[in-house]
Amino acid sequence: PTGATGPTGATGPTGATGPTGRTGPTGRTGPTGRTGPTGATGPTGAGPRGLQDFAMFYLPGAGASISILNTAAVLFSTTGVTAPGSLITLAPATGTITLGNAGYYQITFGTMPAATFISTTYTFTLTGAFISTPASATKLEYVIDIKPGMSPQPVQMYIMSTIVQVSAGTTFRLINNSGATVALNNSSNVATGAPAAYVTITQLQ
Repeated sequence: PTGATGPTGATGPTGATGPTGRTGPTGRTGPTGRTGPTGATGPTGAGPRGLQDFAMFYLPGAGASISILNTAAVLFSTTGVTAPGSLITLAPATGTITLGNAGYYQITFGTMPAATFISTTYTFTLTGAFISTPASATKLEYVIDIKPGMSPQPVQMYIMSTIVQVSAGTTFRLINNSGATVALNNSSNVATGAPAAYVTITQLQ
């Protein structure tokens, strides 16, 4: 008969590692991680800049002439168009326009006198903390002079434009400075719906 099995011998040394097997297929892509914080805004480019702000206000024409008392302001009462989020604002009760931004502005304004007027003077006034606008540009006289006896008397919009540099919060008004009440518009001599006065304001930079 076969004898009893003897005790197991000591484990021999580990054999050399075999070659690495082939790489298995790539697993499914995991879910996208959370978006990280937005980085700092880069420097402004050197390209040209567009207009900063703009607005247009006007005094609608009426069935009868509109009287502007001596030293009174032309009461621009209607907003024509403004830039989205514009900081150029109108107070219709006083005719005061406020320029919310500091910078350079082109201001163009016009009035349509009634057919019977002879002459008048308007004063363009800016009030506020000025940056570098010369004093002569903060109070501009705007003179309309039609000689007596002209026939027919011209009926048209008289226009003036200027460029000023102002600080934020500067206000603008157009004042009758003729020494007498003046009349704007005359429905029998102008197109229906034409404004009696208007102002456009464009911030250039």
